[in-house]
Amino acid sequence: MSAAVATAPAPATDTGAWSLLTDDALVVHSAPGTRDLVARWLPTSAAPWTERGDAHSRRARIVVSTGAVELAAPDERRTLEFSRFEAWVRADDVLVRSENGSGAVVDATRHEARVHVAPGVFSRRVDDTHYLLTLVSGLLLGRLHRPLAHAAGVVAPDGGGWLLVGDARAGKSTTCVNLARAGWSFLSDDHVVLARGKRAWVEGWPRAVHLDLGWADGRSTGERGSAPAHALAGVTRTRRAPIAGLLFPRVVADEPTSVARVSASTAFTRLLRQSPWLMADVACAVPLAALLADVASLPAYEVRLGHDCYRDARPLLAALADAGAPGIQSSPAAH
Repeated sequence: MSAAVATAPAPATDTGAWSLLTDDALVVHSAPGTRDLVARWLPTSAAPWTERGDAHSRRARIVVSTGAVELAAPDERRTLEFSRFEAWVRADDVLVRSENGSGAVVDATRHEARVHVAPGVFSRRVDDTHYLLTLVSGLLLGRLHRPLAHAAGVVAPDGGGWLLVGDARAGKSTTCVNLARAGWSFLSDDHVVLARGKRAWVEGWPRAVHLDLGWADGRSTGERGSAPAHALAGVTRTRRAPIAGLLFPRVVADEPTSVARVSASTAFTRLLRQSPWLMADVACAVPLAALLADVASLPAYEVRLGHDCYRDARPLLAALADAGAPGIQSSPAAH
C-alpha cells in the first residue's frame, strides 16, 4: 500500500467519480474536499466514471462526503472491528463508526454506502481513509457475491491466475515482482476481487508497490519503501484472469526455497483469514463461503521463501514445477 509504480488515477474528474471494476459493478463518488483522500486509496486501475442511463441492477456505489455525522453506537453488540473502526452488520443496513466522528451508513438492499469524513481528521491520518473505504468496499462487494481479499495476484504464461495469500510481510509483493520480471503478468500485490463465472475469476486492485529497501541490491534490510522505478518496467499488466491456484508464501530466509501442497481445508481457512469482513454479513455468508471453498479446492501450495529467490524467481518456479503445480514450468532466466 504505497509508492507509485504505475500511474495513479486522475485525482479529480469533473464528476469526482471512478469505476473500480471492469464491468462497472462498483463506483465511488467523491465530494469536493474528499477527492484527494479518495484518490490516494483508489486502485491504479480505476477509471473515471460518468453516470449513464443504463440501469445496472447489480451495481454498488460509495458516496464520500465531508462532515462529521452523529453515528451513535447501537444497543446490540458490534459485529466486527477493523483497524480503528467498529461495525454493526444487519440484514438491511450496516453502520460503521469511529470515535473521531467519521464512518459510513450502508444501505445493503440498495447496494449504496454513504461515507462521512470528519473535517481535518483524515487529512492527518490517511491510513484511516484507506481502512474505512476498504471495509465498506468489502461489505458492498460481499452483497454482490464478490469477495474482496487481502491477497496478491499474478498470471502465469498459460493464462491461469494465481493468488498469493498471506499476512503483511509474508513476501507477497516481492514474489509478485519477481514472477512478473520472469515473464508472468501482474494483477495486484495487495487486494484482489474474486467472482464466479463458468469458473472462478480474479480481478486485481493494483496499487503502488512497496519492497524491501535493499531489494535492488539483492539484500534484505527489513525496511520497506518505494519500489525502484525499474522493478516493474516492461512488465505486462492484466486486469482479470481465471484462477488456477493459490500460493501461501512466508519468508524463511535461512533455508532454500521449498514448496509443499496444502489441503483444501487449510487453503480455505487461510483464504478466509484475509477476508475478515466476509463472514460478518450473514445475508451473503453462504454464497461467499461456497465461492471461497471452490477457490480453495484448486491446487494450493505453501511456499517457504528462502533468500535464494529474493530477487530471482527461478528457485520458486523450479520448486513449483517439481511439486506438479499445473501450467508452471521452470524459468531459464528472469529479466
